[in-house]
Amino acid sequence: MFATVPMGGMPAVMNMGMGPMSMGGQLQNGMPGGAPPAKRDFLVHSLYIGNLSSKTFDLDLYKFFKSHGYAIAGVKVMFNKESRQSRGYGYLNFYAVEEAERCLEGMNNAVIDGK
Repeated sequence: MFATVPMGGMPAVMNMGMGPMSMGGQLQNGMPGGAPPAKRDFLVHSLYIGNLSSKTFDLDLYKFFKSHGYAIAGVKVMFNKESRQSRGYGYLNFYAVEEAERCLEGMNNAVIDGK
């Protein structure tokens, strides 16, 4: 259900795979589209959450893991843009790698919304 996904300082609200490179952008000067490197004041650590119910949304994930005592920086359930249906997976973001590891160990294979 979980996999560790380091995001290299990407803000918690950004979707992975939604940048210029996933849209066919080219690298210029080592950055997508020639953009200057963004200043990052923090590093976000993410866990992949799989096998989600089609009725599970961002707030549901947030409440579920927060109720189990985890300090969460953000959550994101992925949806199909055309059909607007859940793709059945999402991400939990943590500021501390220790908190992500604690969640991985404590909540692996947890049942959320019956799945």
